[in-house]
Amino acid sequence: MRRFVSNATRRGPIVPALLLAVISLAVACSSGKPQSSPPPTAVPTSASPSTDPSASAEADVLAAYVATYADVTAAVRQRNAMSKVLGRHAMPPAEYQLQQGVAEYLKLGVVPVGVPILRAKVTSLNMGASPPNAIVSSCPSASRLVDASTGRAVRSHVTALNPVTVDLQLTRDRWVVTFFKVDRQATCSG
Repeated sequence: MRRFVSNATRRGPIVPALLLAVISLAVACSSGKPQSSPPPTAVPTSASPSTDPSASAEADVLAAYVATYADVTAAVRQRNAMSKVLGRHAMPPAEYQLQQGVAEYLKLGVVPVGVPILRAKVTSLNMGASPPNAIVSSCPSASRLVDASTGRAVRSHVTALNPVTVDLQLTRDRWVVTFFKVDRQATCSG
């Protein structure tokens, strides 16, 4: 298991390496259905003209995925694992995975800061499907974390990170994440 040691104290909290670790925990634990949530209100599709519609769609897909990190940080800062902000760029079951991730951050007393380097790319885009859908492959770096009570950095001792596959769909003219899958059998290189 990935561990962190707080710079604030020698007995500092042991926390997951990044949102992906928290999401993988949430995926493993999510057999029941949490409370229902309002419909997603995700990142709107790109309004800027593009000569290549698939390039514009790919940019919108990646923007929706990246936005989930900001949503998690906002929910942790609100100290609310059921925050409606988690439904802006995700819908069930991904929204439930994010709720469980936020709950884990709150339990551990840490707050993610910024967005990790995601090394994400769209590996599938099907605009002809109903609804249109996409798959993103990502190899995120460790999130920067701070202790929620002191604001001091929590130092990472990450040895290996796992790749993440993210499913998205176009809903009401917005791309939303529908599922996160962490490949615990593989590690990210470089």
